[in-house]
Amino acid sequence: MLFDVPNAFSAKAVESVVHELRQRGKHVRVTGRDQPLGTEWEYLSSFPALAELFVGRSRAQWGAWDAVVFADIPSTAYRRKALRIRFPHGSGEGQGAYSWPYSLTLTKRHAMDVILCSSEENAAFLTSLEPGAVLGTNLFSIGWPAVDGLVQDRFDRTSVLEGLSLPTDRKTMLLSSHWTPPSLLRTHGTDVLRLLAGIPNTNLIVTGHNHLWYRRSVRKELGEAWYDLLGDTAASFPNVRLIRTGDVRPLLAACDLLIGDGSSLALEYSVLGRPIVQFYHESHNPGNGLLEGLLQRTVHRFNRLDGLAPLVREQLARPTLGAPGARRALVEHNYDYLGCGTTRAADVIESLTENPNFASSLAQPSPHASRTYTGTGQRHLSST
Repeated sequence: MLFDVPNAFSAKAVESVVHELRQRGKHVRVTGRDQPLGTEWEYLSSFPALAELFVGRSRAQWGAWDAVVFADIPSTAYRRKALRIRFPHGSGEGQGAYSWPYSLTLTKRHAMDVILCSSEENAAFLTSLEPGAVLGTNLFSIGWPAVDGLVQDRFDRTSVLEGLSLPTDRKTMLLSSHWTPPSLLRTHGTDVLRLLAGIPNTNLIVTGHNHLWYRRSVRKELGEAWYDLLGDTAASFPNVRLIRTGDVRPLLAACDLLIGDGSSLALEYSVLGRPIVQFYHESHNPGNGLLEGLLQRTVHRFNRLDGLAPLVREQLARPTLGAPGARRALVEHNYDYLGCGTTRAADVIESLTENPNFASSLAQPSPHASRTYTGTGQRHLSST
C-alpha cells in the first residue's frame, strides 16, 4: 500500500501507522512532493523512518497499489485503480469552518472510497457535511494515532529541555501559532513574545504551523523583515527558543502550559490534562458549534494582550481545566481509542485492503479499543 504524505503535518499523522503496518509484514511505501514546496523541501527530515520508504511521484503514480492512503490533497495523479482512503492530517480536520475536507470527498474531485476520522462524534458532524458517508460502511472512527505517544508518555521532558539548553527546573510555556491572518503571531507578533518572555523564572518555546515558516505566499505577505524581527527578538532573551519543526509533540510533552490560537494543536494538547490559554480573534469562525462549546468550557481565552501575563502566571501556579468534567468531555468528543489509535488505524486499513466484507467486520470496536479517559495527568491510557 502507498501513503501519500505531501507535508510535515500529514507525515506526523501517519508515521506510527506506517510503522505498525510494516511490523505486521505489510509492503508499505510513502510518496509526496519530490519537488520543493516553497522552502519546505526537507519536510520529511523530522521523520527519517518515512523518508527511507519514499518513492518519487513518477514511480508512485504507475504503481500497482492495493490502496492509496491520502493524508492531505494528493501529491500526484494515480494511473491505476486502487482503494482510496482518506486519512485525517489533523485532529480537528472537518470540524473547522474551512471546506471539508479540502475537496477530498466521496463524490467530488479526488473522490475517496473511504474516509477515516478521529471519533464517532466527529463522524456525526462529518455526515452533515458529506451526506454519502455512512459510519461503518465508508466512514470509520480510528481515534488519532498522532497522540498515542503523548498519552503513553513516550517523550521525556528533561531530555527535550536539555536538548534546547533550557533549565529543567523552570515552568515552561509553549507559544504556538497557526499560519492564517487571525493567528496569534500574525496578530501580535513580537509583542506577545516579549510579554511572555518577561515572566520571571520560566522558559518560553515559540513555534508555529509549518505554513507560517515555509508557505511562499505567507512569507511574501509578511515580508522577510517580519521573520528577522521575530528571530532577533527570540534570540535576545536567554529563556526563549524559537523552534521550527514538523513534529511538535516533544514540545507539547515538555511544556506546562500551551498558549495557542485556533489551531487544532489545542485538541492534541488536551489529552495531557494541562491548562490551555487560547487567543480568540474577533473574526474567528468556529465551524462545529458543539466542539466550540466544549472548548469554551475548558480553555482560558483572551483577545487582547492586556491581562495575559497575570492569566499565564495564575495558570502556571494553580492550573485549572475549566468547568468540572469539561476536559474529559472535550477529549472524549475528539478521540476514540485514546492511546490505541495506531493499532485501530492499522486494523481498519489492513481489513479494508484484505477483506472484501470489511464493513461488517469493522462495525464493532476493535478489541484493542479504549474510549476511556481516566484522569487529568499524563498517564491516562486504560487497557481493555
